[in-house]
Amino acid sequence: MSWWQRIPEHIDPIALSFGVFSLSWYGIAFLCGAVFSLLFLWKALCRSVPALLSSGEFLDFSLYLLAGTILGARLGYVLFYNVAFFAAHPIAIVSPFSIETGAWTGIAGMSAHGGILGMTSAVILFSWRYGKSVWVLLDSVAWSLPLAIFFGRIGNFLAGELFGRVTSVPWGMVFPHAADGLLHHPSQLYEAVGEGLLLWCVLTLLSKRLRSPGQLFVWALGAYGGIRFLLEYFRAPDSQIGFIAGVFTLGQLLSLCVLFASGVLLLWIRSGKNAILPRTE
Repeated sequence: MSWWQRIPEHIDPIALSFGVFSLSWYGIAFLCGAVFSLLFLWKALCRSVPALLSSGEFLDFSLYLLAGTILGARLGYVLFYNVAFFAAHPIAIVSPFSIETGAWTGIAGMSAHGGILGMTSAVILFSWRYGKSVWVLLDSVAWSLPLAIFFGRIGNFLAGELFGRVTSVPWGMVFPHAADGLLHHPSQLYEAVGEGLLLWCVLTLLSKRLRSPGQLFVWALGAYGGIRFLLEYFRAPDSQIGFIAGVFTLGQLLSLCVLFASGVLLLWIRSGKNAILPRTE
């Protein structure tokens, strides 16, 4: 076994500690993802003349996005992945301390699908309140989202979580949390490339071709759902859920829902019914 195949064993998931409090590499990666995606979002919104949002409105919009994404990601994890545990221990939904040991763990457990739902809800709420074009905002947010996903998946790798299935490929790695000493797919890196860099490149190309407001957002949903569905074949299922129907992971079923939703939205937009949502100031 090569030394680099044991790299995850030598990465301390905690970057900094302050007494009982600690800052994880995942937290740093999450912060980097938020900063870079918001900077790109600001640049994308500034392409319109006049700019769709003022600097003050963009600050408000950023707060809406962060709150919606974090809340959606957390509630998505609670409802999709571990509802029985959180129903028995509701304080664990917001507590940064472990219920079992009382140790500081931070808010552990986020769902990407829930985050997308929360983010979309935040954009719709902001557009209604401020009278902005919901579809232009959704297009711009969707274009910037892969940057946040990229950093998030790098954070998953540094934390040694969400590792892949057992494999014999030469680039497989040993993850301590697997507790089996076997090689696993570094699926976090696959997802960083696929759901992050590849998706961003695809959306950049589509942004030059799709002119109808809302279509970039819809294609982003479909592309994310398809890429995530395929990459889930390399990722180990969540231990508390396992495989569904002996074949699929929960992530794959949620990705199929995203794919279905994108198809419905595309037909809805092309039918002109999206006019019931605010399009201009």
